[in-house]
Amino acid sequence: MHRPVLKENGDAFWVGVKITNTASEPARVNAVIRLTGPWGYNALLDLRTDVLEPGGVSDGVYSAHDEYDGAVIPEHPTVVVVEVTHASA
Repeated sequence: MHRPVLKENGDAFWVGVKITNTASEPARVNAVIRLTGPWGYNALLDLRTDVLEPGGVSDGVYSAHDEYDGAVIPEHPTVVVVEVTHASA
């Protein structure tokens, strides 16, 4: 995962994420990623891949923003992988 980059409009972040299927069989991988910051900033990414072969990788850049309209955008949000699950294909 790369450091989040503030979007041009200043209300959300671009987050680069690389998801690898670490299971021993083909699977869909689900990952929940949270960005947090001071004053209660909280943005969630709920990512789901297509079927990946063992060792297969899915990567992309996603937009993350706090759903609260008055959220204060942090300068350096903390990024945490909350959960990763595998669903058999």
